[in-house]
Amino acid sequence: MSYFKFRASACLFIISLMLVLSACATSGGGTVTESGQSTASKTTSTGYKAATRTYESDKGRITLPEHPQRVVVAVGDYVGDVLALGITPVGAPDTVFDAPYYKKYLNGVANIGDSSALSLEKVITLKPDLIITYDEKAYENLKNSTYSVYPIW
Repeated sequence: MSYFKFRASACLFIISLMLVLSACATSGGGTVTESGQSTASKTTSTGYKAATRTYESDKGRITLPEHPQRVVVAVGDYVGDVLALGITPVGAPDTVFDAPYYKKYLNGVANIGDSSALSLEKVITLKPDLIITYDEKAYENLKNSTYSVYPIW
């Protein structure tokens, strides 16, 4: 009987996973708004279409690049998550450079200073298209810049 329950549970899990993954898929390269409507993509100064997504948070509406190329992780907690997505950040706080499991992945990554007092000038010189932080002070200092700042609360 337990074998039957295991198979039934596995089938339900797979079906649920398929439903979740199909619900997360979007068509087109445009902006996805809160209501799920897709709008036109933004054209950058280089002339290519940069697909973006609009995220509604408690801090307001934030436009994020769909495929960020230059990511600064302003807090060390999320460096592993960004690396797991196959993205090497262009900047990270000093604490991650001491971690032995990140060393081989952080070649060429700039040290942006202590995560509690990061160098905003250093972050800006890296010209990121996405900055990930949960530091309220860093978010307030960077939110009016031309860069997408993704706050995680």
